[in-house]
Amino acid sequence: GINAEYGVLLLCEMVMAKSVISAVLGQTVTLQVYFTATHFSEVTVSWERKGQQQSDWIAVPTELLSYRTSTSDTDQNGVMSTSLLIQSLAKSDVADYRAVVLVLNQRQTSDIIKITVAETKAYPHLVSVFEGSSANISVEIIIEQKPISVELIHRERMKTRIVALQDYSTSRPFILSYHLQNIMSSDSGHYTFRIRLNGGGSMTSKEILLRVKQHCRPPVTPVNTMISKENIAGLEDYEYVVRCKSDDLVFLFEKQSRVICDTTIGRYTTDNVLTPCTYIQK
Repeated sequence: GINAEYGVLLLCEMVMAKSVISAVLGQTVTLQVYFTATHFSEVTVSWERKGQQQSDWIAVPTELLSYRTSTSDTDQNGVMSTSLLIQSLAKSDVADYRAVVLVLNQRQTSDIIKITVAETKAYPHLVSVFEGSSANISVEIIIEQKPISVELIHRERMKTRIVALQDYSTSRPFILSYHLQNIMSSDSGHYTFRIRLNGGGSMTSKEILLRVKQHCRPPVTPVNTMISKENIAGLEDYEYVVRCKSDDLVFLFEKQSRVICDTTIGRYTTDNVLTPCTYIQK
């Protein structure tokens, strides 16, 4: 779960600090507030929340199984704590929270604790590069606080890489990125970011597919021709095309003027023998 500790509630003084915690839907969230009290038997604690569409604070329905509250004993310094545990965070739980403490019939409220939803967005979902080159695997994250740690996981190889947080962007949207160098065919596959949130919760990004393409060995340039490598619109493959060097030359084999390289396997889709050009018979 995510354990958030915020602020101090005093009998005669309130230390205000608006705090925000990013949590994942479905995970356990624990909110905790500290305060001072010398008469434990006369302390009553409750929790309130206010949603984005609400103008008034309402009591958290702690009688439901999805919520649990607890209050600690007073320690040697007269400090107590109260906590609210949300068993499985739902969209309706995303709101502002505060603890309400009655001590000697004096009502005081804690600092506001705001819960927001942590999300990730991979961009792009497909990264396609040639073997031997480099690429960035990146994800956009929607959180309020810098994560504690981030790992990049390669599913097929069950390999984990640590993501350096000095490369973490400090302006929104927050971007996590890992730079892969000298990519090999074994690097192809599905990648996810595992993010440890501030406070102990964690989240996993959607998968990003890395496709490692392979070059075909360039064909031999036929006699009396010029050869060029051209991309094929809408495809990851490319082709080699030959043209005659001059207007008084023609293809010897008309259907062999181009060959297509299948970059998935690094092989030509047909025989890679291209046609030469010959002089026009007069």
